[in-house]
Amino acid sequence: PLYASKLHEYKRALRSRVILLRQGKNVELTARVLAPLAGWLWSSREMAVRLLVEGLSAMHALLPAEVSLVFSRGGCVGEGNPMEEYWKSLSLLEKRERLVGSPLVGPHRDDLFLGVEEQAASVVLSRGQRRRLAVALMLAAGYVVERRLRRCPLLLLDEVAAELDGEGRGLLFSSLAATGWQIFAATAEGTPYEWPGKEWRVHEGHISPLK
Repeated sequence: PLYASKLHEYKRALRSRVILLRQGKNVELTARVLAPLAGWLWSSREMAVRLLVEGLSAMHALLPAEVSLVFSRGGCVGEGNPMEEYWKSLSLLEKRERLVGSPLVGPHRDDLFLGVEEQAASVVLSRGQRRRLAVALMLAAGYVVERRLRRCPLLLLDEVAAELDGEGRGLLFSSLAATGWQIFAATAEGTPYEWPGKEWRVHEGHISPLK
């Protein structure tokens, strides 16, 4: 809730800055409002990525390859104190911002790179491998929830075994079972494989158990 509130404040101040930039007016006041919010959001996102990386480190069996997760502050020229770097970057890009009429520094321009051997994972991995990586990221996010909120997450997965071969399904199911979390998975084609939990059929609003 606190993150959502800070992000909402940031977006509202950012809209004001966009309007003033396009009108050619003074934007100093918006910078004063945005700087502490940008610093807070950057710190929060960097911490979240560190926790995601920790979570992924526990998913070796499920990951198809060594994966790197790199967070980049939007338009930022340095990696020091977030708020100080915001002001420094803003100063360097001030003239360009006025020229293009759009804010060039801040969390709204952040990037998250998911790579394998320094290349984009979406390019290097096959469809089945990308599916395994996607689920690994979901489990890593669940790890973050469990660690930060001290609560077990509830996972909702759609077509969880799509594009996976027998070995991939085995790795996936064992990884899901190892979490100890409650997991709901849906499929439109039925389960030609052995799902490690209970199964139900939903038809015309009725739910019935499958043997």
